[in-house]
Amino acid sequence: MSMAAQTAPRPLSGLSAAPTNQANCVGLCSNNPNQAVSPNTQSIQHKQNVNKNMPDANANISIKLKGAFVASFKSNVIKSFALNAMNKDTKAKPLSLTPLSKASWLKRGARTSNSGTSCPTGLTCTGGDVYYPPGAQVTVPIWSSTVVSPLDHVAYSVSMVGSDPAATYKHRTTIMYLPIALRIHFPDGGVLDPTAPLACTGAGAQDVMSVAQRVYNSPLFVASPITSNGQNLAAGTGANGVQLIDGFQRANFWSQVNNTRYGVSLTQASGNPLVLDVTAPYGSASYRLNIRCGGSVKQVTVGVIDIDNFDAMVQGAVAQYATPTLLPIVLTYNVVESSQGQCCILGYHNAIPTASGTQTYAVGGVFDSGLFTGVDDITVMAHEIAEWMDDPFGTNWTPAWGNIGQVKGCQNNLEVGDPLSGSETALTAPDGFTYHFQDLAFMDWFYRTPAKGTGGKYSFMGGLTAAQGVCR
Repeated sequence: MSMAAQTAPRPLSGLSAAPTNQANCVGLCSNNPNQAVSPNTQSIQHKQNVNKNMPDANANISIKLKGAFVASFKSNVIKSFALNAMNKDTKAKPLSLTPLSKASWLKRGARTSNSGTSCPTGLTCTGGDVYYPPGAQVTVPIWSSTVVSPLDHVAYSVSMVGSDPAATYKHRTTIMYLPIALRIHFPDGGVLDPTAPLACTGAGAQDVMSVAQRVYNSPLFVASPITSNGQNLAAGTGANGVQLIDGFQRANFWSQVNNTRYGVSLTQASGNPLVLDVTAPYGSASYRLNIRCGGSVKQVTVGVIDIDNFDAMVQGAVAQYATPTLLPIVLTYNVVESSQGQCCILGYHNAIPTASGTQTYAVGGVFDSGLFTGVDDITVMAHEIAEWMDDPFGTNWTPAWGNIGQVKGCQNNLEVGDPLSGSETALTAPDGFTYHFQDLAFMDWFYRTPAKGTGGKYSFMGGLTAAQGVCR
């Protein structure tokens, strides 16, 4: 999107209409069939070279969601199926949910720790902590500020999850998340079950625990020793490690928060992950694909569901079990979404109005290694939670940026995973498993402001060493 187009009226959702050609691509565009792409915009144009039995990937994909992570299958995956059965006009069937006590999952409220010696004005502090009573908020804790970009001298409003890193008192915000694992039953009899183990991990072998256990016990939620551009991200927290996205946010504002307790932690609301049996809507299907796993070939099942119907299922589950002060984190196994027959959306984050407030949520697929390049174990989920944290409502506009990595043309939103999707960093956690996550762009890279991040860099793992110039 050009700078001139930035001032044009936008749809109510805040993002421009679908582009009509590659030069004006608003989302991420890729001509590399081995490269994962992550548009994270309402309008996605996804270009790749594909088997003729696959849907036409040269068409535009337009979805009403934020942060959609889109990828293409690896070229060595046997793509022997068609998606002609997908019917965008079919309606999702009612949710078929396993009986569970809703009350056991509704733990409201968020807590913020105050590392200062006195209580900030307007807050009630007890024992060094700031408590938000149940029902006092209409969404997760949010801080807002204004950033003036030296590139175009425009003042941009920014809202992020947590507390202001520039404030005198550096707060640690704890947000309760609701883990939801969808066990999806397809009309053709296929079942994709996140309580089963990955058939193929990044190590080239079947996992020893379930997909849900692997994700919800990963560094996304369990503090681990993590460094960013040579800096120990736990320094000053009083702990030996940090959660992955908490570490990213600390690294994002490192010059302001290093050696303090500042951060945003995720705490599970209650018990084990909520496992819901859902019936995929009519028109969905599951397919058997061959992948390379280590030195052998394995056959795995992949499910495909229309994005509108899929999100209707997600919103139904979120409405039944969550409240706006909770973050529902929805997990699937080897399930991709399509839009108008175009494949493949791997995850997204979204914000929707409800009677009790604004409900945010994140959805991420876990996929067997070998299906997509640059996608292993927690890659998609890390991407989506990071983008939820830095752009929870999908309304953080930036100067136009692009023509980098998988991004062809320009876009103008603060989606921290977009510029670096397809990159991977390995992290061996305390449990001994090697997890994978992508590099993530710092806020200053988007606004062309001086670097506040770790090591004076512009991304979490140092892939961006300088701010971008004018996007044309």
